[in-house]
Amino acid sequence: MRLEKSSQSEDPYRRDSYGRGLLIGALCWILCLEWFVGQAIAQAAWTTSYSMLKNYISDLGAVHCQYLTIVVNPNYTYHQYVCSPLYTVLDGSSILLGLLIVLGVILLRPIWPPMRLTTIGFTLVALYGVGRIIVGIFPEDVNLKLHVVGSAGFLLGNIGSVLIGLSCWKALGWKAIVFVGIGIIGTLSFVLLLEAPQLGIGLLERLASYPLTLWLVVLGIDIILSRRIVRSKAVMN
Repeated sequence: MRLEKSSQSEDPYRRDSYGRGLLIGALCWILCLEWFVGQAIAQAAWTTSYSMLKNYISDLGAVHCQYLTIVVNPNYTYHQYVCSPLYTVLDGSSILLGLLIVLGVILLRPIWPPMRLTTIGFTLVALYGVGRIIVGIFPEDVNLKLHVVGSAGFLLGNIGSVLIGLSCWKALGWKAIVFVGIGIIGTLSFVLLLEAPQLGIGLLERLASYPLTLWLVVLGIDIILSRRIVRSKAVMN
């Protein structure tokens, strides 16, 4: 990420609270990779077949070994046997993911253009993080209603991504295109997850969540590698 120097600029590694905050925020987004590691560990512990195409991610966090039945829509009912010995790993990684996303948004907001629509977009991305926390605290087989509420964070985060891209179109250049593209893909995938789950629940859920999460990781790396962070009045290109 190339950040244009303004009247007030500083190296992210300067020993002041502002520079440290930005560095910590970038590291938070990079550490979102832990969510994928948590999924891999939980999946490896399954003694029955787990399909990334047909199973929900949340199945890895189910507390009990049982047949799980969820009415997705009037025409489709999800019915799978779930048994995740390391469910605590997945649930814990989901909670940690949410905390990392929210903290990253708070600490990194000053380096993005100070526009109201941009703020709304990042607020929605933060709500995606809050949703991950809710999902981790309330597994699908413990409190399905709250779990579904948390899962709605997928939609909010992707809408937020579109808003960020549209509001910063001139300032961010190609990064704005990525924001919008990821948001559109994630939003459409979420809608299909509800309306056409027969296309592959696991695949659609991952398309609704993975791109945005990985993009935050990329942005975190880019911010650190740029070695130059400007204050809120700066324009990013």
